[in-house]
Amino acid sequence: MQIYLCEDIKAHAGQLQEVLEDCARECKTDLKITGFSTAEDLLSDLRGKKETGEHFPILLFSDIELPGMSGVELGKILKREMPQIRIVFMTAYEQYAIEGYETGAMRYLLKPPIKGEIIKILLEMIEVQSREKYIIIKNTKEEICVSVNDILYISAEDKYLVVHTKSQKLLTRGSLQDYEDMLEQCGFFRVHRKYLVNLRHHKSITNGSIILSDEVMIPISRRKENAYRSAFMKYIEGGLLQ
Repeated sequence: MQIYLCEDIKAHAGQLQEVLEDCARECKTDLKITGFSTAEDLLSDLRGKKETGEHFPILLFSDIELPGMSGVELGKILKREMPQIRIVFMTAYEQYAIEGYETGAMRYLLKPPIKGEIIKILLEMIEVQSREKYIIIKNTKEEICVSVNDILYISAEDKYLVVHTKSQKLLTRGSLQDYEDMLEQCGFFRVHRKYLVNLRHHKSITNGSIILSDEVMIPISRRKENAYRSAFMKYIEGGLLQ
């Protein structure tokens, strides 16, 4: 499990890393922990990973009070650009809790972190990872393993399908119906004869279009709007949006 820490006080960062490593041993899981002292450095690293298609950390522990960009500002950017990263905010001041939750934070912890709370978070992330599904996309020259969560949408274009992920576009053959059947239980919905979208990345719906988390607009058939809204509500109520 890859985890990022963003903490400008070395003693606090070291303390949290020790707690995480201790909790990981109890949870019988391996952690790869990378630390940053500023939000700017962390964001630069993540944007670099996004450009190259590298895997993001599954979890970020961030102090709210940081030099330069605050943890809350960082959280708002990540919610917009990389919503799959779960954020745990840490601070010594309870008044920051509401502001932190507005960024979609997974948890809010008071310093110093309590071991039991960390174990609970790690166990939850282990469960999330165990539910993550992968599929094989046969590209023009190779077979690529892709996380279903990373797929934004799939479009039918001429004789090919294009699988649009967060970091790349994969050209493959096949029918959109085949992918609809395969991914229906993973939260995908056929909004148009040429488009299959991942409900996980829904941002809004307006004027006959769906806007996804990367701001791309996908047309939706008028006759499917009500069914799509219903499917999205069931998706949320079912606790599938992590």
